[in-house]
Amino acid sequence: MQGSLRKMTVSLCDQSGVLYSLPLNGNKERAVPINELIGKPITITATGKINCVSCGADTKKSYHQGYCGECAASLPECDSCRVSPEKCHYSQGTCRDPKWGEEECLTPHFVYISFTSGYKVGITRGKNVPSRWLDQGALVATPIFEVRERLLSGVVEDAFREHVSDRTNWRTMLLSDAAPSDEEFKAHVAQLMALMKPAIDKLQLQYGADAIKLTPIDPVRPDYPIGERPMQKLSGTHNFDKQPELSGVLHGVKGQYLYVGQSVVNIRKFAGYEVNLSF
Repeated sequence: MQGSLRKMTVSLCDQSGVLYSLPLNGNKERAVPINELIGKPITITATGKINCVSCGADTKKSYHQGYCGECAASLPECDSCRVSPEKCHYSQGTCRDPKWGEEECLTPHFVYISFTSGYKVGITRGKNVPSRWLDQGALVATPIFEVRERLLSGVVEDAFREHVSDRTNWRTMLLSDAAPSDEEFKAHVAQLMALMKPAIDKLQLQYGADAIKLTPIDPVRPDYPIGERPMQKLSGTHNFDKQPELSGVLHGVKGQYLYVGQSVVNIRKFAGYEVNLSF
């Protein structure tokens, strides 16, 4: 099969089992059912061609996980506020696409606590629960607040960073499935909430109680499809720019990573890369 990579689509089955599919050229009808390939040999070969995931143009270099330079410099989804939501500038009248901003940013978001390589705080839109957690390889996660809009969710997240990281150590995430029990997780979340109460009270006074609403602590515990991990440590991930072919048994999937042979590859990183896939 030949096509342009996109990030894997992911969903929960039976409340915990994680299902993956790999759409080629963004076509869900051509999606490869990844779970069915676990335990089987696969080969992924990059052809050297990269197409922008937005406009489809040929590009020598990929920006922001699959965009050409022109789209990366002009599209709102490639703006710096996407990774720093507290810096949203829609209200200043400088959004790259106000209509897009209204649909994507001026909508309710959730602030959540998860455990990936450790405890972390993050934000996501309601429609991305639980896929956001699955993309990050979370072993357990729960929403803690429903927030009026993206900017404010970023402000809340930024306040939490004083007590909990917003980053994942990808090596630890890929090599370990050790996670706190539900009781331990809930206790840690309660501790964080107690520490953050003065800051949250202040924000609710400033923006209104309805702008930042508590949600029930209801942990989700995904079960990723991993047969085995033959690697004991990871020095890096496979890079199709340096080594076009990746071949070996597909041992499993976690986050947006495939475990292939003795290596791992971040599929999302290579969105837009044309590949030949055989299995």
